[in-house]
Amino acid sequence: MNASDLADAAAPTGSRFQLVSYLPTYAATVFLLLLVWAGAPGRALRFTRAWHTAAGLGLGEVVLIALVVTLVAVLSHPLQLRTVRLLEGDWPRPAQPLTRAARHRQQR
Repeated sequence: MNASDLADAAAPTGSRFQLVSYLPTYAATVFLLLLVWAGAPGRALRFTRAWHTAAGLGLGEVVLIALVVTLVAVLSHPLQLRTVRLLEGDWPRPAQPLTRAARHRQQR
């Protein structure tokens, strides 16, 4: 393995990038849009309203949503490794006291 192999693996064009970045970003976007269009901040969700809203979208609006989601996926790609490490407990050095306190609380 050389440096060009690593660069190819990190490039936002391969099948791994599509599986790890595009697919979850599109799924989350569709889920959130569906909830908002159904009236999620309110009390009653009506998915028929979401269906009518989605059916009423024009081609330009669908393309705009797709471009924004793609942009979000590409921009968030460099942050994914750090986010996973953070969720696994690899906190930055300034947060070490918080990490020790959390471990102490779990051991009690």
